[in-house]
Amino acid sequence: MKGFKFRLESVLDVKTTELRHVQKEHASAQQAVLEARQELEALTRERDAYARSLNQLQEQEAGDWQLRWDYLHHLNLQLQGLQEQLLQLEQKREEVRQKLVKIRREQKVLENLKQRAREKFLEESRRNEQKAIDELAVLSVQR
Repeated sequence: MKGFKFRLESVLDVKTTELRHVQKEHASAQQAVLEARQELEALTRERDAYARSLNQLQEQEAGDWQLRWDYLHHLNLQLQGLQEQLLQLEQKREEVRQKLVKIRREQKVLENLKQRAREKFLEESRRNEQKAIDELAVLSVQR
């Protein structure tokens, strides 16, 4: 009797490989979001500290004030850019997560099909063995 061979094994192998690839992509996207959040938090702390120091300063020349306010404005623009970047990274991460869920679902379906096919194969093997045993018993009784 031949061994079990799943006819969609190559498809399952491709899905397994694809799953590993997308898992790495998801981990990378997750890391990018984490790093962007940390950068955003650091820049927010810097901006808040600079704004507090600006409020504590007493009389200064108009040019000095303008320079400091321009820097504060620059920090705010950087924060806006980082927030937009973070939003894009989170959207990318969500897209990859959805892709990961889809591939896992497809892989699970294939694994279930493989399991059912294996069970069917084993049942057929048992029937064939029993049939062979019954034939031998009939032949031995006829002698």
